[in-house]
Amino acid sequence: MPRLFFGVPVQLPSAAASALAELAAFGRPIKAVDPAAAHFTLRFLGDLPASWVDDLGRAASAAARGEAALATRIAGVGAFPHAGRPKVVWAGIADPEPLERMEQALRQRLDALCLPGPDKPFSPHLTLARVKARPPDSLAAWLERYGEADLGPVTLDRLVLFESELTPRGPSYNRRVEATLSGE
Repeated sequence: MPRLFFGVPVQLPSAAASALAELAAFGRPIKAVDPAAAHFTLRFLGDLPASWVDDLGRAASAAARGEAALATRIAGVGAFPHAGRPKVVWAGIADPEPLERMEQALRQRLDALCLPGPDKPFSPHLTLARVKARPPDSLAAWLERYGEADLGPVTLDRLVLFESELTPRGPSYNRRVEATLSGE
């Protein structure tokens, strides 16, 4: 069964790519994401039969309908659950409202398909790294330095149903369905 999720892909601007490269340089305890795979996750679905892909594609198209491509900025960084004990290092978005609106539209369509929702409220973020062990003390300084930083402009122009394959080198993502954000 494919492992599926909905996301909005991002081409990292140079400032965000530089910050990500600094994270990767911390070494083994921190597993930085592949810049080519950067995305905002709207909804993780988990393992579902391949027969669901068509229905999920229709849900993506409906959720994207009427949403225009969004020119915004990657803004600030943080950590989940918190900076004192990070498990995930993330970057934020300057204007989260369009992603929140799209997630809500997607949630309504997935609820109609009887797919259970997430346990936590939606929090738009771009995962930069996963922390696999005790991080170096320099991570706290990095989080402080980039906490409110403007990490550059991005254009969000599509909603994608991704299939994720977990490998020893990290996850790889295959785009199963794409819905363009055209404002129509």
